[in-house]
Amino acid sequence: MLDQFFKGEVPSIFETTIKRENGKPYPPSQPVTRTYRNEDEFLRTNRATICFCGAFLTFGMAASVIGPTLLELGCVTGRPVNIISWVFFSQGLSALFGSSIGGIMADRYDCSVILLVCVTCIAVCLAIIPVCSIFQLMLAFFALLGVNMGIIDTVANSVLIKIHAKKVAPRLQTLHFFYGIGALLSPVIAEPFLRSACKNGHFESNIFGWTLENSTFTEEFLNNLVYNNVNITQLNFTRVTKVTMVKLNTRPFVQYAYWIVASLQLPVQLGLIYLIFKQRQIRKWSPVMFTGRIVNIAAIPAKSPDDPEGKELSQIFRPIDTQPIKSTFGDIPAKVPIITFLCALLLFFFDGLQGAYAGYLYTYAVKSDVHFKSSHAAYLNSLFWCLFAVGRFISIFLSMVVKPDKMLLTNMIGCFTAMSIMFYFHAYPLSLWIGTCLFGLFMSSVFPSTLAAAELYIEVTGSLTSILIVSSASGEMLLPLLVGKEFIREGPLSFLIVGFIICIFSLVVLFLIRAVARSRLKLTVSELFQVLIGGACHCNSSYKEYFQSEGCEYTQMMPCDVEVVEATADNMKPKTQEPSFDEQTNTINIDLLGTESQ
Repeated sequence: MLDQFFKGEVPSIFETTIKRENGKPYPPSQPVTRTYRNEDEFLRTNRATICFCGAFLTFGMAASVIGPTLLELGCVTGRPVNIISWVFFSQGLSALFGSSIGGIMADRYDCSVILLVCVTCIAVCLAIIPVCSIFQLMLAFFALLGVNMGIIDTVANSVLIKIHAKKVAPRLQTLHFFYGIGALLSPVIAEPFLRSACKNGHFESNIFGWTLENSTFTEEFLNNLVYNNVNITQLNFTRVTKVTMVKLNTRPFVQYAYWIVASLQLPVQLGLIYLIFKQRQIRKWSPVMFTGRIVNIAAIPAKSPDDPEGKELSQIFRPIDTQPIKSTFGDIPAKVPIITFLCALLLFFFDGLQGAYAGYLYTYAVKSDVHFKSSHAAYLNSLFWCLFAVGRFISIFLSMVVKPDKMLLTNMIGCFTAMSIMFYFHAYPLSLWIGTCLFGLFMSSVFPSTLAAAELYIEVTGSLTSILIVSSASGEMLLPLLVGKEFIREGPLSFLIVGFIICIFSLVVLFLIRAVARSRLKLTVSELFQVLIGGACHCNSSYKEYFQSEGCEYTQMMPCDVEVVEATADNMKPKTQEPSFDEQTNTINIDLLGTESQ
């Protein structure tokens, strides 16, 4: 009997007890199919991780389908390239908003439900966007698409960090590897549905062949372009050409590419539905243990005559849900905001550099001293994304044996080496091939390694994850604009100069992160603020004495005084009142927790 009990063949007391949910009893004869002790144990399984990675696959496919189909969307709306490019701004700005609210939502609601809703909204947006002939309506749907993409970006990272804590590194690498797979799939799906021209003639030159930018060709002319029979007589030789009909398709087919990408979200939705169903099933049959408050008996105030005993017990044993832990920003350790700020700055630099490099690599290869052909430049761009995906796949296994901070340092050094090769040997085409391969390989795991390193140093909550992702999205919006302006003003070489400078700044920020993490800083934010203000006031008073001795006019840097700061710091210390003896009643009065007892 005992052997069967320990093997799990005999139900425990928790399984045989009638379980209640919302006041409704469940009969003990109902079969129990629970295979996990609690919900957290199920969410740590590979099955749940794959479901979360599926949401990131959706994120990658939605992000990469826009670029190859941009000209087709311009044909659908009748807008030239410089106007239709505003869809990137609409999607990127909305993704910032989605990332900012995603952290708050991850801390308050069920992350699986949030991901399911966002994946469904993305599928609906992808199905509607290619049939929107009104440009403003298309911008609105791109904005909705960006909000859901930003929420997925924050929530998927937050839930893995929350579940796996210090062991999150391999899961984060897997999550971002699925993003790379999605980024590779969408262009492949869209390529067969791209055309060389449309009736509005708004295409620019690209790798797919000649185009009709600002042309006056009409749809009727393109659809009925005919070479008639021609007789040519030269040196008594007659050549008769065959009748040839050349039809250029001006009917858009890009909607089929978007619909295929939207339909591929169905397996992801089914996986998330299974995840939600399994979570609720486990919640139903898992025993709910008692959660109460730990009461310090010494801190209980003395019973007064006018306070009944029932009221005291209700105050002492109040449920923990109605007693939230109140903490302010000044009470948290000073390391938390410092490391969060430095990690956000690092992601701002490197995600911005990733967006700028991927966006301007083709243009640099064609316009710079190496003078690549259009086809070779396209192969170079594809090689970058292929090695980007390969690097994330390799990082899954490396993160199991290498700590996140060391892995991040290796990535930074590799990116700096790659950018140095391309910068110092910019006149040689081989340097661009080698540098692009190395840069894509080492750049791939910077983002997940930074999140894992931050979790290694501090406890990363959903709100902190939101800050990091908003910072990275801001860099991905702003740095490409900077590179584009410098590219036009200073020439193609500025593309590598900006990348080289960003790599140097990123290395400095990384060393600052490691220095702060290894320091023995144990002050809270308020204590650190008091130290800084006290030092500034002391410096202020020292300068005052110096200028007065030199007979110069003195102006205060800060309206404070050292004594005031010291007094403020003394007031922060807890005050304890000495026991007082009352001679009339012969009792000793002691103040406990602000209440006087005898």
